[in-house]
Amino acid sequence: NMAFGRDSFTIASTRSGSPRIAADILERHEVEGLHLDYIRYVDTGNGLKWPCQCRACRLKYVEIFGKPVISAEDFQAPGAVYKYLQFRNSNIAGIVRQVREIARQNGVQLSMAARADYFGSALVEGQDWTDWARRGWLDFICPMNYTTDRAEHKRLLKMQLALVSGACPIYSG
Repeated sequence: NMAFGRDSFTIASTRSGSPRIAADILERHEVEGLHLDYIRYVDTGNGLKWPCQCRACRLKYVEIFGKPVISAEDFQAPGAVYKYLQFRNSNIAGIVRQVREIARQNGVQLSMAARADYFGSALVEGQDWTDWARRGWLDFICPMNYTTDRAEHKRLLKMQLALVSGACPIYSG
């Protein structure tokens, strides 16, 4: 899910493999940039109902919540939701930051397909693309504004442009 240019193709990747895959693409192929097409948690917010219980997450939950297993009931307090979403975003942001450095070292651009609903799905899935744009990690963003309703498309794009505030170009889908 990461290359565009002369040798464009799709690759599914994991958190631990994304930077390695990005470096491999740039070493083996002549491309003009990398495109992060699926850089988020895959649960579309279900993590708030059924939080991950893998070993790595359980270790982090002890640090954040003082216990290794959490459930939806733990998210009754707004602060718990905040800390959980902050944890998820830091995981995804770490990948984006590493891939950004690899792209810079190779003189190529970095873009992404962004969830259109920033407050409804993007942040819950760990995809704080406005922050990444403002940090200079993205050269452009392609929000997935997939709708046949012109008024809704215009509303989404207006909000996205305001959120990014000129930090990088937006090419609306």
